[in-house]
Amino acid sequence: MGTGPRPIGALLTSVVAALGLDDPAERTLFERWAEIAGPETAKVARVVKFREGRLLLGAESPVMSYELSMRREVLRDRINAYFAARGGKARVMEVMVKLNGIHGR
Repeated sequence: MGTGPRPIGALLTSVVAALGLDDPAERTLFERWAEIAGPETAKVARVVKFREGRLLLGAESPVMSYELSMRREVLRDRINAYFAARGGKARVMEVMVKLNGIHGR
């Protein structure tokens, strides 16, 4: 049986963890994107999703989408170096970019 009422935040945290959706690396990518990618990249691209080693970025324009696609290996290596420098293992295996306006976040 239950132990009584629980705060909704604690309940959601346990549900997210039980579903395997609480990925600390994904959270770090969202929270520290400007630090990880660099301020110039962060101005034109945002993290959309990170699952099973695949990072999806949204770019603000077709030109930036193309440029980021051409630099996806460099971005992957930079992200993995960020995690490695903090004791994590290389987690990003693939970077994908889609056109997805980022202004007005």
